[in-house]
Amino acid sequence: MPNTKVDSPVQPCGNKPVPPIPKKPDEKHFVEFKVVDEKGKPVEDVVLLIKLPDGSKEEHTTNKDGVVKIENIKPGSCHIISNWHKLKVEDTVLLQ
Repeated sequence: MPNTKVDSPVQPCGNKPVPPIPKKPDEKHFVEFKVVDEKGKPVEDVVLLIKLPDGSKEEHTTNKDGVVKIENIKPGSCHIISNWHKLKVEDTVLLQ
């Protein structure tokens, strides 16, 4: 049998400080809503009140493409909780 040396799995601690474990950055997400009319065309200037995953509420207005995009939010569900501001009852919209 060959002569092999097995090191001990237990090592002396010494006075060396243990480096802190790096904190994992919070994972961020985004949500995007699009408002279109009955013909599929974007609807600009629709104000949406959105409840974010952290429970906060924010108002956002659709851009020229009918889109609201909110970035850097925590993971979870978002809810549109607003009335349709600036729209008439006869207007038809579809939220995508």
